Amino acid sequence: MKPGHFDFIDAVRGYAILGVIVVHVASWAPPTNGIALRLFEQGARGVQLFYVASAFTLLMSWRARNDGYLPFLVRRVFRITPLIWLAIPVYLLFSGLGSGYVAPPADWTKSDVFRQMFYVDSFAPNSYSIVPGGWTVNTEMLFYLILPIFVVLIKTWRAAIVAYFISLIFAAKFAPRFEIFLISRFENIPPEMLAVWGALSLPVQLPIFMSGFVVFYLMKEQILDKKEHRRILKLILVLSFCLMITFSFFRPITYGFWGVPLGILIFCFGRGVGGILINSAIVSLGKISFSAYIWHWLVLNFVSLDRDFGINIFGLGFEPSYVRFSILLVVVLSATSGVAFLSYQFIERPMIKIGGILAERVAKKHRHNKQAGHPDHPATGHS
Repeated sequence: MKPGHFDFIDAVRGYAILGVIVVHVASWAPPTNGIALRLFEQGARGVQLFYVASAFTLLMSWRARNDGYLPFLVRRVFRITPLIWLAIPVYLLFSGLGSGYVAPPADWTKSDVFRQMFYVDSFAPNSYSIVPGGWTVNTEMLFYLILPIFVVLIKTWRAAIVAYFISLIFAAKFAPRFEIFLISRFENIPPEMLAVWGALSLPVQLPIFMSGFVVFYLMKEQILDKKEHRRILKLILVLSFCLMITFSFFRPITYGFWGVPLGILIFCFGRGVGGILINSAIVSLGKISFSAYIWHWLVLNFVSLDRDFGINIFGLGFEPSYVRFSILLVVVLSATSGVAFLSYQFIERPMIKIGGILAERVAKKHRHNKQAGHPDHPATGHS
């Protein structure tokens, strides 16, 4: 498998950002039906779907390019950081104009900006994030730093499964103790905020990333890749959806369990068992998913909300709850897609290109230095 865009991966990212937007819209305009609300809340698992897809694509890129750790980091920094650095002043400007539902408080400091520019929040929680949802990006960046360890240790699908279960057991034991520690250590931060930060930290989310490794090696080693396997794959895909619904109402001990159905989803999509689920609309959304993740909160803030009397969009009020939710979802999704498309075209793509050029230069310099220092290379004076 060579690095590049695959429709099934973009589709996965599309569903991931759609889930994230759904859960945030539902938090603003919650449906009155408890079952529907519980299902909408699971849109938050779009974050975990991003993580599984990320681990899969990172490993694919690493194996295909094979040009070293530093070029890899250069590409990842230019993929993520420019948009984050742009979003920080944008959200601070919005906060200065008037604090909103997710805007940071007016008394932010330079240290807050520095901490979030360089992902220091990966190591210590804060009571807010200048860029909403920034803590999930911090976890992603932290995973980039330790990726080579897992690349060296995990080289087969069997090893990946073992790594998944080891990380799952660790996360199940670690998560409750970690939350207790955070509450005792950071008394000035609301416990519910600490609970979210702890749940999204890398040790708790590591099984999700390991699921991406399992998917990569299952596909690489051509497991269930024949035409006669398609019926089995369709059944497995249906079972994965059933498992997601089950987890929605009977929550597992740790988020790591979600790595199973989400990994199965990506595996089945990758094997061509997606049908109409992999369509041009969701693929297009997936291409701009990172920009959509960064900017959708800003779009939400421009929609006036009154929690007692409903939604006010351009002076129009909407009831009952399902109409409110549906209208808000369409408005936010449409506006976010427009903003994200511009952001992707004029920020993400140019920065990705620059990062690729710089990474190639770094890799070329590394190869040159390695050859120059090789005892059999002509530059050393030996034949």
